Amino acid sequence: IVWYLMFLTLLFLCYSAAQVSLTQPVSESVKPGETVRISCTLSGYSISDRYVFWYQQKSGNRPRYLLYFRYDSDKHQGDGVPDRFSGSKDSPNNVGYLTIRGALLEDDADYYCAIWHPPSNTLHSGVLL
Repeated sequence: IVWYLMFLTLLFLCYSAAQVSLTQPVSESVKPGETVRISCTLSGYSISDRYVFWYQQKSGNRPRYLLYFRYDSDKHQGDGVPDRFSGSKDSPNNVGYLTIRGALLEDDADYYCAIWHPPSNTLHSGVLL
């Protein structure tokens, strides 16, 4: 299976006039049954208190919400999303992750992230280039 991931870049001028960007690898490859971890790196702000949302988009379909992860105590799995999909963060390196355990052929899709910081009500999301 080849995981074609959207290359994400989004620049925002936030209230502090700082530049914010999200980046993901262009693609990941995994064999059926293996585990893959997809990264989403935030630049311009700390990821530690922010929500990291993950979406899946299969060819010809609209994006499907998978999950969000903020902390181990603050996370949510979308309706019907198997628990083999999980979120995590590496706060010191400013990276959010989507992990897919036991990959299936049906998981072949585009995956993208969005990051939300509630106090500022600012949503940083990726766009397909």
